[in-house]
Amino acid sequence: MAADDLDGVHGVEVVLLRQISASVAELTKDMRDVRERLVRIESQGAIERIERLEKALETLSGRIGGLESDRDRRTGMTNLSEWVIRSAPWLFALLLGAAVYLAKGSVK
Repeated sequence: MAADDLDGVHGVEVVLLRQISASVAELTKDMRDVRERLVRIESQGAIERIERLEKALETLSGRIGGLESDRDRRTGMTNLSEWVIRSAPWLFALLLGAAVYLAKGSVK
């Protein structure tokens, strides 16, 4: 090969390497853009999921509040019932005594 042929081949190689380098730089830039778009899309999906979870949490919090209220009412009624059962003999004795007292007072 002649020197001119080698210079021509090297020149073509240099041009091709520059084109490849430019293409790689362009692909890198495109990949960055794609990555940024993907992050935005994923974050939008995350925001929607968070909003749905917040709504579900509000609903469940309301249900829990209702259940706690119901439990408190039941506990109150249970405690009242237990007190009445424990106090029934005393209440019965008090009522019987009052009835006897009233009966004696009306008999005279």
